[in-house]
Amino acid sequence: MTSLSRSATPDSYPNQRDLRWSRSEKAIARKAFDAVLKRSFTR
Repeated sequence: MTSLSRSATPDSYPNQRDLRWSRSEKAIARKAFDAVLKRSFTR
């Protein structure tokens, strides 16, 4: 019988919100977000 791994639970990464993003990582994430948002509005 197969069991679910612990990584599937929401509390498996308690420090995830404490991550520090560099300026370039934030810029890349923002570009990706804006592209997806724009695509969703043009459909």
